[in-house]
Amino acid sequence: MISNPFGKKQPKSGKPAEIKEVKARDPRPGEQPIVHSFGSSVAELFDYIFGEQDRFRSHWASGWSARGFSKKENRDFFMACMDGYSSQDIILMQFGSVDVQFNVAHRMATGNFMDPEGFCQEAANGFIKMVETLYEAGFRNVYCVFASAPVPLPAIYFRKKFNLPSVPARYQAQLFARINELIASKVPMIDLTKTLANDLGLLKQPYRRTYRDHHADYIKIQGIVWDQLKSIDGIAPCRETFLTKLYPHRPKKIKAMMEKWDIESTDIKAREVLKPKKKTAGTKKKA
Repeated sequence: MISNPFGKKQPKSGKPAEIKEVKARDPRPGEQPIVHSFGSSVAELFDYIFGEQDRFRSHWASGWSARGFSKKENRDFFMACMDGYSSQDIILMQFGSVDVQFNVAHRMATGNFMDPEGFCQEAANGFIKMVETLYEAGFRNVYCVFASAPVPLPAIYFRKKFNLPSVPARYQAQLFARINELIASKVPMIDLTKTLANDLGLLKQPYRRTYRDHHADYIKIQGIVWDQLKSIDGIAPCRETFLTKLYPHRPKKIKAMMEKWDIESTDIKAREVLKPKKKTAGTKKKA
């Protein structure tokens, strides 16, 4: 029986009274680098690539934005996940989707989205601030990964599923491109736009899911993304055999995780055997 598919252990009781300053430790003799992945739900892609193994830690969370790292509390939570780890470890970060697809939509809904360039600057600055915090702590192997080209979807998709207006996919692509441009000037960037997206910056049809969804089909892109990651010096191996079927996506909200100070790595094995939820009349989908 799967008791907790969201983390390997039950969450802690809450945020500690005092936040520990996290510093990278020196590598131990013969120790190999561990890969740590962070991001919003699009970073679940890394779970498909690496799977459950000693050299991989997964820390994606639904609703995790790049702009949020302007707040110290958000950076503290990220750093708590890195407590006790080595300076040689590899950190993969895939952020920006929440900012572009949801925060922009929220601003549109409230009539406040008047400064696209300023918004992109906020997202990039938040991301860069988080990376600078990692650098200051002694973690130097940090990479921004972008493998989440937007999917063109009917406006009703976001309205029905999230009660938000739909940000046009081509506009999303422009915002992503600008944010990535700003980040790439400061942080090593692995940008798969040219491989995964068409000339308009939209996810190519072969990489989309067979049903409406704003995420790429991870089964279809896992090998492509791995081909770009495997050249990173010291990176952990991918799965011996890639999965051939998507397992159900179960959101885990960053707000709830921070309230509980839940810093455990995702239990990937538990998620892989989850069954699709049975739909009942009147049941609304979660983000």
